[in-house]
Amino acid sequence: MRNVKLLLDRGRLTEEQLEQFSLVKRLLRQRCQTYLFNPQHANSITAGYTPSVEDILKRGIRQPNELPANRTLLEIERVRQEDKIKANAKNQEWQLKASELYHRELYKAIDIALTENPLKAIGVEIPDLVNVLYHPNVDFKKLSKLVQQSDALTDGIGRFVLREQNQGRLTKVDVKRQNMQTVLGQLGKDTIDELLPLLLIQQTTDTGMVVKRQSAEIKFRRLLSYNVNYVSQIIATLGDNTPYKRLTGIIGVLETLTYITVYRLFCIHQDEVRVRVMNKWRTQSQHSLHAAMQDVDINFNVLSIWMESFKEKVQEIIIQQLDWNYIRPVRRALEEHQERLPLHERSVLGVVLNHGFQFAQFKLLAEGKLASRSIITQYLYGSYIPNELSRLLLSSSMTTEPVQS
Repeated sequence: MRNVKLLLDRGRLTEEQLEQFSLVKRLLRQRCQTYLFNPQHANSITAGYTPSVEDILKRGIRQPNELPANRTLLEIERVRQEDKIKANAKNQEWQLKASELYHRELYKAIDIALTENPLKAIGVEIPDLVNVLYHPNVDFKKLSKLVQQSDALTDGIGRFVLREQNQGRLTKVDVKRQNMQTVLGQLGKDTIDELLPLLLIQQTTDTGMVVKRQSAEIKFRRLLSYNVNYVSQIIATLGDNTPYKRLTGIIGVLETLTYITVYRLFCIHQDEVRVRVMNKWRTQSQHSLHAAMQDVDINFNVLSIWMESFKEKVQEIIIQQLDWNYIRPVRRALEEHQERLPLHERSVLGVVLNHGFQFAQFKLLAEGKLASRSIITQYLYGSYIPNELSRLLLSSSMTTEPVQS
């Protein structure tokens, strides 16, 4: 990166140090993915242990409530109790088998959705907004039409303006009386470049499904906000004349978008897959599986593994589906990430993409008391954080407030 030096030169690092840095980064990534859905189990993730899908599904099987006897049982009662224990054990075996088969089919459904309708999977509005928003000469009339097509974008802008006005800013903007084109023009390019991508991706966290994980959706929105904030701080260190100033918003949402896409598809297809497998088992007279499935709940915790499994496929969809004509450096940053280029070989935005998300993860985990300053030095050195950035972000990593929508 220009005007900054890396804290450590890769050539001066030992293989042991490189491995240690890699372990710390992998540990925090896995903890973050688990924390999104199961904060209690996130702390059990260590450098040497990550639960498998089978482990997670086993933990999800309901345990029967058995009250201990308060007296010595008669022989006939003891036999009945032993039979009941055996029956419960058998039921749990069937429930686990049904859960494994169901979640396997759900995984396939997500994979098919990403393959057959990739644009719908990531959100059809995203390419249109990116194409208009990052045009060298922004057409505010066209942009306002896109915004007004989404209630979430319109409401998000209204909430943003109201909050700013409560702080004594944007006092001349009147979202109730002015049309959207005028409002966007008064907000200005710098603000909408950062705000609109954030609002657009935040709206996709609300699946609108009956069965969803509300706490995860809240964490997704915070992770997005932290990511955009940190990217903004990093790009600010490049100077006022940097050509990347307008790209804060899009760079700040791309990593978390991969997670949100998998979560949305998981919620959307869960009922359809459940009905399909139960109908199949009923038709095939697999009564034990059919009966067991009625006591099996959807297990959101498998997403901590599935998000990683689908990550590269979703990123490839983003690369292929978005129009990068006006923001080619962003595409290159994503490609570098997919190619796993060493950070000291990446472009400026490639480094920014990495660092922004690393700090956002750390911030989210620090809130849940799952990351501490005792490991942040290893974490940052392993990411080749530049000197100026390390001082800036270390000073703010525990205090930065999320961008609100």
